[in-house]
Amino acid sequence: MTTTRDQVPESASTLHSYFGALLAAHRAAEQRSGENRRCYVIAGHRVHLRFAGPALAAHVAPTFAHLEAPCTANSELTICLFDSVSTSTPLPHAPWPLDQNLHHQEPAGDDGSMVAVFVPDSATLSVVDLSRNLAVVWRHDAGDFPPFATASPLMFVLHAWMRKHGYQLIHAAAVGKRGGGVLFTGKSGVGKSTTAFRCLVSGLDYLSDDYCLLGLEPQPHVCSVYSAGRLCRHTLDSFPMLDAEWGRDIGRGKVQFLLHDLFPDKLIERFPVRAILIPVIGSGGDTSVQPVGAMVALRALAPSTIVQLAGAGPDAMAHLSRLVRQTPSYVLRLGSNPTQIARTVLQLLAVPSPGLGG
Repeated sequence: MTTTRDQVPESASTLHSYFGALLAAHRAAEQRSGENRRCYVIAGHRVHLRFAGPALAAHVAPTFAHLEAPCTANSELTICLFDSVSTSTPLPHAPWPLDQNLHHQEPAGDDGSMVAVFVPDSATLSVVDLSRNLAVVWRHDAGDFPPFATASPLMFVLHAWMRKHGYQLIHAAAVGKRGGGVLFTGKSGVGKSTTAFRCLVSGLDYLSDDYCLLGLEPQPHVCSVYSAGRLCRHTLDSFPMLDAEWGRDIGRGKVQFLLHDLFPDKLIERFPVRAILIPVIGSGGDTSVQPVGAMVALRALAPSTIVQLAGAGPDAMAHLSRLVRQTPSYVLRLGSNPTQIARTVLQLLAVPSPGLGG
């Protein structure tokens, strides 16, 4: 997954000079297609997105809508985005072949480094200058944006930048109340999203479907990033309150919903982490929880987080290790009655459960 500095051709321009060329290309794209600015507060930090024209904004901006804020001059992170097709602006010649996964990093002064990530599956190049709190994201064609990528755009930029501010992007679903909530973790396909949806439609608040930001100070807590939620199409019959037409088929047998449109009052921006739950399919009966050790929780949480995030390594593992040492963890055995899931979570959190049906 990683291309190291030693593998970059000697004749290639440095990442510093290439970043300057990317910024110039973005300015040219804005001049041709117009500036389209969106502003958000993510984990307490003001993030400004500067789209060149409307095409890329239509795919990237919707999942951040629940965190939108008035645009001001005091951006903490600015991300400049453009595509070549809609803006008629070519990508400057890259220092590396853009036909393979890439993670490249170079020093950038005393305040950080520069990071470049290219992911062929979404054909997206992201370059971040951590010392300048500035990033450029490029795609060849906004009209060819992969549907599955609209759930968690800008993931690598936010991952790189938020680490500098004490946050680790993690692969977990999160539900709860403002006083505290739980993380659902485990490898892809264990039922995190479906379990989180069960809690949402039963009265709990919803923070994340797949990715959220984990902070450890003053206590473990998570912050929302995306408002998209995904369900396997074959599970939709068990959610009669959801119409498949409200969602978008993103392939891989999944339907994606923008939850700020459907449940605007149920999205929550942050809460303390009170427990880590590892969902497993039970053999019928009642939903129940069974305490497990910190290492079991770490094995459920760490692999997918680290594998899916370019550049995640020992620091990410240390962050997750602190979380599991400070937070009780449980296996959540899913019973035959889905309405018991939210009740079980609330009992674990020891908070009232008004209005929960069933």
